[in-house]
Amino acid sequence: MHAWRTIAMGLAAGGLLGAGIARAGTETFDNTGLSNSWVAAGSFTGGVSGIAWTFANARGIPRIITDNPSITLRTDNAATNKGWLLSSALTGGVGRVSATFMQASATTSDCIVRVNDIVVGNFKSSGVSGIVEVVSFDAFDPASRMPFTNEFTLMVSNRLATGGRVALDDLTWEPFRLFVRLGKTGTNLAYAGQEFDVTN
Repeated sequence: MHAWRTIAMGLAAGGLLGAGIARAGTETFDNTGLSNSWVAAGSFTGGVSGIAWTFANARGIPRIITDNPSITLRTDNAATNKGWLLSSALTGGVGRVSATFMQASATTSDCIVRVNDIVVGNFKSSGVSGIVEVVSFDAFDPASRMPFTNEFTLMVSNRLATGGRVALDDLTWEPFRLFVRLGKTGTNLAYAGQEFDVTN
């Protein structure tokens, strides 16, 4: 039996009122067609999300839950063997990305989540094979502190060729929302949990 823990990373927009067009989605990896053999490159269309995905250096075992498909990304001490998963273009912006990860070998997993090729999160496993971790990341450009409000792509990849293999399931993206809060000094706008003073 796998052990589970939940981790939240980033800043939340607590106490704010929000409105936005919900374009959330979840990829459950039911349609990958992957089995116990490594596949150097491939693609599939998500059964739940309907999104087209491409991948490299992946297989279908071990599963995080025995009777529920997931995808495992490879590492093998060579950059050419690093596993990754990439979505086609998604619409509506994104404010948060979450996924279920499991360290799938004896070596600690170390992978990154990218939105529009910008790193928004870095997952490092507990160091124990078989531990399942539900992790979420706020999605914004760390350089500009601005959110992703329009079309975007989503990518998960191993950061290091020497890192451990990682199994992935229930990759979820939540929509960008514009929050407005009125204060004594004026109006502050908060994007995806980040506040911007527009009074200056």
